Amino acid sequence: MARPRSTGTGDNRRITIIDLADKLGVSPTTISRALRSKGGMSEETRDRIRKAAELHGYVPNKAGAALSTGRVFSIGYIVPKDARGYPSQLQADVMRGLVEELAKSGYSLTVYSEDYFLAEGTSLLEAGHKIRADALVVTIEHSDPVAPPAQPLPLPLMVVNRRLEGIDADFILADEERGGLLAVDHLLGLGHRGIAFVGGPSDHAAMARRREGYADALAEAGIAYDADLVEHRDEFSWQAGHAACAALLDRAGGRFTGIFCGSDILAFGVLKCLEERGLAVPGDIAVASFDDSMFADIADPALTSVRKPRYAMGQYAARRLIQRLDNDAAPGEIVLPVELIVRASSTSRRD
Repeated sequence: MARPRSTGTGDNRRITIIDLADKLGVSPTTISRALRSKGGMSEETRDRIRKAAELHGYVPNKAGAALSTGRVFSIGYIVPKDARGYPSQLQADVMRGLVEELAKSGYSLTVYSEDYFLAEGTSLLEAGHKIRADALVVTIEHSDPVAPPAQPLPLPLMVVNRRLEGIDADFILADEERGGLLAVDHLLGLGHRGIAFVGGPSDHAAMARRREGYADALAEAGIAYDADLVEHRDEFSWQAGHAACAALLDRAGGRFTGIFCGSDILAFGVLKCLEERGLAVPGDIAVASFDDSMFADIADPALTSVRKPRYAMGQYAARRLIQRLDNDAAPGEIVLPVELIVRASSTSRRD
């Protein structure tokens, strides 16, 4: 029968942080900081500690850490109520970034549905009073008013994808305005002068910022904003995109050779409408969009789209919350860059 691997402690008990500190000639605090990727030491020291911990099978004692710090090493994540169903791709990718980044520092993610709190009459931002966690993350996609909590937040709050006024929280957003500008600049660079915009609900926070980027790009090119070339719908669906495109063609057909869609799901409906009207993409009308969803690359033609850093938003949210927990830092705002992914829906024009 195989014998248990020795930990080097002289018996079969699990090696402690004190044992490891004695072996390496450093303090237990240094061991703890190295394994949690904290500063105050050289990379050489950090690497030596990590290798020694792995060699001797040292596993941090979370129960002891919880007693000494008051933490439970868990972050709460609330998936908001959404008529489209959830999790959306944004919610899912943010969640994945959170889980993988938190694991590096020994934290877990506990996921809740907003429905649970609504049933108890608790608002989204007051949910921190109802859960046992070290911090709370919410990803908000709608533009409905969000009331400030009636009492101070009991734990650090991270709001992903939207700014909220009057709330003591961290915010992580993608540069939606820049994305809209990049997409329209791309179409302008291909020679298009008349460019239409297809959007979802006009008061949707991210959609409004993307439309601002559209307007800014036109203004920088010396092209007047034309309300007749802007069409919004009250939902995000391919059917809404199809209807918006049909309305634009009926009202202003011939006045535009490019369309910027505020989201990929709308763009899929636009592509279908153009095909039904016998208009070639990109030969007659070029199409660019926003989101770079999982289906953008397999659309026909493949869809030019602005890539939103959904996974990175989750990563940054995790890093920032751990910084706040470790250093008691003040909340702030991070805006992450976006990237235009050019595909066949915009790459050429027919003379």
